[in-house]
Amino acid sequence: MNRSIIRSIAAAAVMALITAACGSEAIAKPATPTLLVLVDGRGPGLYHPFDLLQPHVPRLALYSDGRLVMVDETDEVHASYTIARVREGALADVLTAATAAGLSGPDRDLGFAGVAGATTAVVTVYYPAGPHTTTADGYWDGLDDGSLSEADRDARAALGDFLDRLIRPGDWWLEGEQAEPYVPGDWAAVWSEVDEVDELPFEPTVRPWILEAALGGWGQPVSEARPARCAVLDDVTAARILAQLRPETVWESEGETYYVYLRPLLPHELTDCATASR
Repeated sequence: MNRSIIRSIAAAAVMALITAACGSEAIAKPATPTLLVLVDGRGPGLYHPFDLLQPHVPRLALYSDGRLVMVDETDEVHASYTIARVREGALADVLTAATAAGLSGPDRDLGFAGVAGATTAVVTVYYPAGPHTTTADGYWDGLDDGSLSEADRDARAALGDFLDRLIRPGDWWLEGEQAEPYVPGDWAAVWSEVDEVDELPFEPTVRPWILEAALGGWGQPVSEARPARCAVLDDVTAARILAQLRPETVWESEGETYYVYLRPLLPHELTDCATASR
């Protein structure tokens, strides 16, 4: 995912929690808030060599109680989010705007942008009649080698306008609302062994693994294509790792060296590794 796009999203929203939305009448709050809009990035991962882990990193999630969780920063080793609130009475307007942007009806694919391995945007809007998913290859990177049709370019522009409006204070957000850091209760850690430290395309900082459990056998397997494992951490444990986690960091555990990727679990995600590593 292109860093400038990430940072522009962060700047627009100030753009990783939890306050109930104030508001009124349009949509009744269920006992358990559900997803209304989910924006995902899928593909080879983030940047080499951590793309080998293929972490699953949602970009945005809007819930039926008005919580709007947005990616704030993401790099080779971690992701963080912010949270804001959409007025409850404006949630129906969000779905109306999504429909106007073409994000309803049959699922659709907005074409191949012509660059293999680019991250694909996957935008799902959850209507009362059922979800609609739009995919756009290379969307996050602004890619287009000229092979996209005019209709797909127009559809991508409409998608971008909708998402830009969603993360911009003023249209739907609570009056005076500002995005604040998302403080999760649980984090997902995903890791994989480094094959050859000397062949990494950067100067690594090798740190001794700081938890008691050795990385080799801890957690659960999450990848058949390349050995990787995952574990769910509480916020205190995650903070210990984050204090030393940098893009150049690799970890030594029982004589082996590993990449580690860490990100919060969002409200709709189960407290396990299934959604964090698929």
